Amino acid sequence: MKRIVYKIHESKQTTLLAAADSEIVGKTLKGEECEFFVNPRFYNSKETNSENLKKIMQNCSAGNLIGKNTVKAAVELGLVKEKNIIYFEKVPHAQYVIMPNF
Repeated sequence: MKRIVYKIHESKQTTLLAAADSEIVGKTLKGEECEFFVNPRFYNSKETNSENLKKIMQNCSAGNLIGKNTVKAAVELGLVKEKNIIYFEKVPHAQYVIMPNF
């Protein structure tokens, strides 16, 4: 099973999930217009698998995701649509925000 690393960043208003496929952490990926550094300080705190990651995603109000397995989990949950994924060296990157009901 593929490893995914994640870190939860909390503030008063937001619980942000930063998650990445473990094999790309620490790498710099090139995109059409910019580079993307998969910073271990931002993404790497704990390790999980895609099924458990889905549970974690549902409890976070926002997500910053990179990697095939990580982004695939968000697509399967309906948090990210395929058309909103961008790529760095064929590696998918996506973000999501869950708006609260007022």
